[in-house]
Amino acid sequence: MPDYTHTGTIDAPADVVFSYLADVRHLPRYLPRMTKAEPQPDGTVEMASFIHGVEQTVPATFEADAESRRISWGSPGNPAYYGAMQVADDGGTSVVTLNLTSPLPHDLAPYLEQSLAAIRDEIGTR
Repeated sequence: MPDYTHTGTIDAPADVVFSYLADVRHLPRYLPRMTKAEPQPDGTVEMASFIHGVEQTVPATFEADAESRRISWGSPGNPAYYGAMQVADDGGTSVVTLNLTSPLPHDLAPYLEQSLAAIRDEIGTR
């Protein structure tokens, strides 16, 4: 299975960046193709994304660990798809590393780059 990683810096403290990313409702603001992310009573998240031009809604897991500043997610229906974000402090700025594993062989590097750029934009407007 292909693994993809992208790392970049954000000019904001790590706690601020993590706090923003840990709010699952913010996902559609920085993940291209995602249109909805709503927490459900059972602890899952209902996510909707455009995939191959069709909007698909699926349940997902989403866990944010404030102590380690790590966020992880996955798909109960497709355990081969999962990812994580790690936020590290770098002297007042943040280093964000996005990791994604997908069962499909496609180039997700541009997707991860767009996500990080959108995170920078979102954090900059706060």
